[in-house]
Amino acid sequence: MVADGVSRTKNEQGDYPYPSPALMASKVASEAMGKSLIAREEVSEDDIRQAFADGNTAVRKVNEALGLWENHDYYIHDFAGAVASCAIEKGGEIIYGYIGDCGVAHISAKGEILWHSDDDVAVARPGFPPMEERPAFASATDKVKERFVKVRRDFRNNPTANYKTFGVLTGEDTALAYVKTGQRVYTPGDVLVVFSDGIAPFVFEDLEFRKL
Repeated sequence: MVADGVSRTKNEQGDYPYPSPALMASKVASEAMGKSLIAREEVSEDDIRQAFADGNTAVRKVNEALGLWENHDYYIHDFAGAVASCAIEKGGEIIYGYIGDCGVAHISAKGEILWHSDDDVAVARPGFPPMEERPAFASATDKVKERFVKVRRDFRNNPTANYKTFGVLTGEDTALAYVKTGQRVYTPGDVLVVFSDGIAPFVFEDLEFRKL
């Protein structure tokens, strides 16, 4: 299992918040999900979904403690959030779940990608400025601020929209509509990789990495 905190906008001083709400969200989500799954002798797709629900509840408590649940602006004071993926091998089958751009890859002993999950954040990624071009708060234009707000308010955790959207564990109930689960046949010698978006290039582009 892996959970990845969602990057935030720098504050008025040009720094990321400390302690990091993103780190806090990923930590509590992974702990809650792990505890939920370990408590079950037999794991089903429903159990995977419940684990994500437990992780989402844990993130909500972080946002409540930080005062963000009642007072958020989708910009500097946005929700803390995390994306996650997990997979369990059981009796020759893989049971998996994921949300956002954390993923799961099923790789053969030879390094061939047999299957991988989709990057569900890809639909909204063009709406954000590249990381290296994201300005400090003091120099951000109204247009840049509007881009951040629009993506987070209109594209995140908005499953009833008539356009493609994506999910993040923020504590909002609507996040759970984006949890995807499934099962696959697992052959001894295959490799199962759960990964965050930072590891994705190695998974998809580096054959030697997949052979490790």
